Amino acid sequence: TVADASGITAKLSVNVEIPPRWRTQLFALECLQQTIELIYASGIREHFDLILARKRRQQAGLGDFLVFRVPDLIRLSFTAATAHVNELRLAGINLLKVVIEKFSNTLDADLEDMLLLEQYSAQIGAALTPAFGADSSSEIVSAAVRVCAIYVGSGIVKDLYQLGRVLKLLISALDRCKGESKLTGVGEVKDLSPHASVMVKLSVLNAWAELQVASQKQAYLKQVLQPNLAVLSPMWLRALQDYARIRLESDIVALSSRSTDRIQASSNSGIDSMYSAATKDVVLPYYRKSWLKIMEAVATLIETNAPSMTEAINSNPDSEQSDDHPSNLFYILFGLCIESLSRISSSSSNKYDNSTIPI
Repeated sequence: TVADASGITAKLSVNVEIPPRWRTQLFALECLQQTIELIYASGIREHFDLILARKRRQQAGLGDFLVFRVPDLIRLSFTAATAHVNELRLAGINLLKVVIEKFSNTLDADLEDMLLLEQYSAQIGAALTPAFGADSSSEIVSAAVRVCAIYVGSGIVKDLYQLGRVLKLLISALDRCKGESKLTGVGEVKDLSPHASVMVKLSVLNAWAELQVASQKQAYLKQVLQPNLAVLSPMWLRALQDYARIRLESDIVALSSRSTDRIQASSNSGIDSMYSAATKDVVLPYYRKSWLKIMEAVATLIETNAPSMTEAINSNPDSEQSDDHPSNLFYILFGLCIESLSRISSSSSNKYDNSTIPI
């Protein structure tokens, strides 16, 4: 209640909208992402085909299909990806990834021969750019790099000039990886820990592998990849070799420590064994998430006898071979593929395993 100069009192009501707490917003974003996945799994085409959805609405007089909510989904992704809470930013980037994957082939009903998401290219670029800022984290950078590659390789926008903003993020990340033996930062994100460095570097290599695989169908990507294949080819091979080594390293160290004297095992070898096991537990999931796409990229280059991959194989220390036996590099690549295929074929839950190798 307030009073004016004449003494007359009046009541003022002020409605203040308090936004939900960030944990509530995070839960809503996760629910939304799962809802999109469930709708996609239902197989109802109208949810992801704007032309078909409009026809169905005209015929039935109603119908609230998911494709009509694409502007809202893009806006929510952008708002979350540019929030001040890292958990929200990561959820926004993941939601954007789902939207790009599910609607990348949706045609625009109003513009002929155009895809629906092409008109949102500016918003997508604006949502991904802050992930490389100084206030970001290694997890956000890692997720954003992957989404950049999915977006560039999707064919939504084929004009490299229009893709310049997102391409610049990928190229700058690759430049940092090839310029430093131990990655210390990407974009404006600095002072990465050793484990975070491995995660981000593998994400960058996985992103470029995504582009290499997509280039088999999208010819415009060859202009982006060709100048960088000489650098990427040896890095991809080393990543696969490191994956194979880390898979076995801790077991080998543990076995060797058991065979030594107990006094020695309780000192240096015991520490090495513990460190190796801890490193394996942290780093191995990063490799498992990335190695299949990298292997597929390597396979496409080997199949086409790409000069960059031929040179990378010839200069690899494990490529030396005798007259009777293939090189160690062959056994590493072949063994990884066979082991993965054997594990998948023997698993009773392989239909839920996304780690499959296209043959």
